Amino acid sequence: SKIKILSSFVYNGSVSKMFERPPFILRIQLSASGQITFIGAHLKPDCVYNEFRLLRTVIDELKEKSSIILLGDFNADCSY
Repeated sequence: SKIKILSSFVYNGSVSKMFERPPFILRIQLSASGQITFIGAHLKPDCVYNEFRLLRTVIDELKEKSSIILLGDFNADCSY
């Protein structure tokens, strides 16, 4: 197989309690390209600005091992 799932879990790092719905993490190994970490997030509409800022911390905690792809519903259609 060219893709191997390394781990999947709900983020429980330093800022996990500050999210309404903590991000879901999926790490995969690509046979030729290394690791990729997917961060799935569904941000609370009333807390988008703060939760977006918290995602920076999540990315910083996870990026050392692989490239990051951030996906989800960011509810970014509001005025801030």
